[in-house]
Amino acid sequence: MSQSTKVFVHGVPETSAIWSPLVTELSTRGITNIVLLSPPGFGSPSPAGWGATMYDYRDWLLNELNNIDGPIDLVAHDWGAGHLYNALAAHPHIVRSWASDCIGLLHPDYIWHDGALRWQTPDIGEQWVAGMVALSDQDFVDLFAAQGVTPSVAALVKSHVNEDMARCILALYRSAAQPALAAVGKLFTTAAPPNGLAIIAPNDHIKAVAQEFKSKGFRALAVDLFKGSVATDREGAMKQTRGLVATEARATMEAWVAWARGLGNGKVGTCGWCFGGGWSLQTALAAAPDASVIYYGSVKVEAQDLVRLSTPLLGHFGTLDKGINPQMIGAFEKHLRTVGKEDLMTTHWYTADHAFANPTGGRYDEDDAALAWARTLTFLESHLRG
Repeated sequence: MSQSTKVFVHGVPETSAIWSPLVTELSTRGITNIVLLSPPGFGSPSPAGWGATMYDYRDWLLNELNNIDGPIDLVAHDWGAGHLYNALAAHPHIVRSWASDCIGLLHPDYIWHDGALRWQTPDIGEQWVAGMVALSDQDFVDLFAAQGVTPSVAALVKSHVNEDMARCILALYRSAAQPALAAVGKLFTTAAPPNGLAIIAPNDHIKAVAQEFKSKGFRALAVDLFKGSVATDREGAMKQTRGLVATEARATMEAWVAWARGLGNGKVGTCGWCFGGGWSLQTALAAAPDASVIYYGSVKVEAQDLVRLSTPLLGHFGTLDKGINPQMIGAFEKHLRTVGKEDLMTTHWYTADHAFANPTGGRYDEDDAALAWARTLTFLESHLRG
């Protein structure tokens, strides 16, 4: 492995600066034969006449790889992964090994997230990228920092956000509108490139959020209600959730809230996503924390259950969510009004699907996730500080 060239390809709207922390870590381990490739328009200027379609980027990547001597081990992220998949579909043996995220892009039923759909829409896309270019340096840094990018790296990325990048974003996403992307997936599957690693990290989301809370000055605890058991597929996850003993889970959350009250200023908040969102509400009812955030979690409770509610609630829900839908939320809000607790609930709706804030899933919406996260931080700051 030490004789190979390690090649990294980043995504959109990014530059190779995102690899800086990783490159530093690799160098401490003696790995220095590294090449950071910047797709035209994203950290390097696009050449005259550049079409910026996904096929242009495929050919660009193939050309760059052909110019590297010796075996190549390639790591790709976001649209960098898209370029890699497209390149491997045409030349499956051009690299010795590859690792990437976003493998869901290749699924025949993949639906682009809301941000991509906006970029793919004439006029609306132009307005959105113009707004991105017009963002102040600090606003851009804050937006990227909310996604886990360090402020110093975000500032480096912002220095390359310009009209060239905006044009390339639109051309790239519009060239990949379905069914074009599904066609690439079919070719990739047929080509079957060897020695690949598709990175799917379903459990890292909560750990990453806990670290992000910590970076904002909160103490953060990720509670495991499943006693160390980790599901590896949807069926297993459903079996876990159905098998959870509610009384035990409630006792667990009550114990952790009590423990947390002994730290810092004694104020405690909860925040949960999907199944955890429902348990953020259940914890509010059982343990009366000082604030609770519910990301698209079940709020199916009866009015009498809400009589004892004293915790301010913040809810984030998607209008496209077929499970945690407007009917369920409407019934919950009606129950709150019945018991005179409606002032405790703040609800935000997003034109998004279930799990829109989970960057490891196929329904992730970057813009809505960032907005929900900013609202979450503001809410928790107002109730937990002091």
